[in-house]
Amino acid sequence: MFGHRGPLGAALLGSCSAVASPAVNMLISRSAITPGPIQSMTNQLTLATDRLRLTIDVAYGGRVVGLVDNASGRDWLVPDRGPRDLSAIVFGADVARGWDECFPTVAPVDGRPFGWPGQLRDHGALWGVPTETTLAGNRLNTRWSADQFVFSREIVAEGATLSLGYAVTNTGAAPFSYLYSQHMLLATRPGDTIALEGIKTLTDIDTGKDEMWPVPALADVQGIESGIASKLYGAVAGDISARIGDAAGTINIAWHRDDMPSVGLWIDYGGWPVGGPPVHQVAIEPTTAQAHGLTPGQRSLASGETHRWSISIRLD
Repeated sequence: MFGHRGPLGAALLGSCSAVASPAVNMLISRSAITPGPIQSMTNQLTLATDRLRLTIDVAYGGRVVGLVDNASGRDWLVPDRGPRDLSAIVFGADVARGWDECFPTVAPVDGRPFGWPGQLRDHGALWGVPTETTLAGNRLNTRWSADQFVFSREIVAEGATLSLGYAVTNTGAAPFSYLYSQHMLLATRPGDTIALEGIKTLTDIDTGKDEMWPVPALADVQGIESGIASKLYGAVAGDISARIGDAAGTINIAWHRDDMPSVGLWIDYGGWPVGGPPVHQVAIEPTTAQAHGLTPGQRSLASGETHRWSISIRLD
């Protein structure tokens, strides 16, 4: 949980592993980790139970590229297109797929006031870069390493449930601030509904208007022709549970305020990108702050300190 201090943990061990260069370049320049502009979709590992099947791309930021409910056959994630341009630094519609981890920012920002050496890129340092990933039994561990930090994610699968454990350690000499947001883009469809338990009021990031949930035009999933796009944030009071789906099945995301005190809700029913081919996706985002980028007063991590948090996902 947040605030725990200590070493990151034992080295990742297991019977099946896939390792790409662990160096993570968090700045706009990515030449240090980019051997060429195109990477194919072949470096994948799959974690499976009788109820679900999760697949990640080791070489592309540990992105989860598939989360299939075996009972219904539904893949809950917006599918990858691949191959991908590894030189990309903007998280555009051609990149916005699957499930990534955003750290230490979401929006691009000058990181120097927050303890980072320069400009932080769109949606953070972790997406699209090589990782060290190990699969052992029902546990899938992914690790991102850089000069200033080590970030890790453990996914444990049991039946229809995924238990997620995260940790970030400051391995540098100076403190830094960070924003974390889970970035799971869900392949919703008309007929699905979005239910939030544990939060009532959300604020539209563009208009500043407070909305009482559920908002019918958003909570009832619309078709891509509706042209709606909205990003909202809210404060988590205690336990929060978000459920999306229909009578045939749902995906449930749950966490506690002590781990992630805020939630981001990304709704895109064809309203984004402006001027480009529309896309259809929804994201429920456990996050450290009600902000799209690093701002003063966000979480700070001292040299040698570790923060931990957990999130649960269940398919029903």
